[in-house]
Order: sequence, then structure tokens, then C-alpha cells
Amino acid sequence: FLAMFGELRYTVDTISALDRVGEVVARYRLTATYGSMPIDIAGVMWFVVRDGKVARRTDVWDSLTFLRQTGQAD
Repeated sequence: FLAMFGELRYTVDTISALDRVGEVVARYRLTATYGSMPIDIAGVMWFVVRDGKVARRTDVWDSLTFLRQTGQAD
């Protein structure tokens, strides 16, 4: 799915360590083009780090904003 985004870029707004050891949250803005349409979407990545390596990454972003910006929803 993300391969369809041209000029894909993540800009990190904030990074926060959670109370649980090895868990980090990064708030970001995703900018790209989808077809010829520019998109700009807020999102959050949640990382679980073990032994200095990312063990899990969960990425959550606003899909309704994507659909609206690409003309697929009102």
C-alpha cells in the first residue's frame, strides 16, 4: 500500500518513552503524493525495543483523512 505513495516522508513531532521498559511512541506527520494528490496525515508509531533492536512496530494513522484528501470520502 505505501509503495503507491510518491515522495513519502515522515516528520517526527515528538518522541516519548513509556513507563514500560523498552516502549517508545513517536508522533509524526506523513506527507506524500497519491497519484497527483498531495496528502498530509498525522500518525503515531509505537515501538517495542529489545536488546537494542526494534522487536515490534505498530503504526496508526488517520485513514479517514487519507480518504478525504484523495477524494474517496466526504
